[in-house]
Amino acid sequence: MTKKEEAKFEQMYLALRRIAKGYVSTGQVDRNAARLGLSPHEFLEYAYDNIQQEAKNGLRGIRLPKSVTYITPSSGPPIGTKKDGKR
Repeated sequence: MTKKEEAKFEQMYLALRRIAKGYVSTGQVDRNAARLGLSPHEFLEYAYDNIQQEAKNGLRGIRLPKSVTYITPSSGPPIGTKKDGKR
């Protein structure tokens, strides 16, 4: 693995670690929302936005390997394809 690949792997790893360990559990949402003066719904909206941004930052500059034909997300076309389903 080259130094550039190592740096990108570390970037992805750290982003996933922040997502996995850096956010509060559902039991703590009410308590933390009240402390910040937000409704639980607003608190979850901000948390969701933050998680999406962490993932985007972790993937910044990383391309899908050519050996991977597609990755199916929960909805929508496979990642790496255009809306018409073609690469």
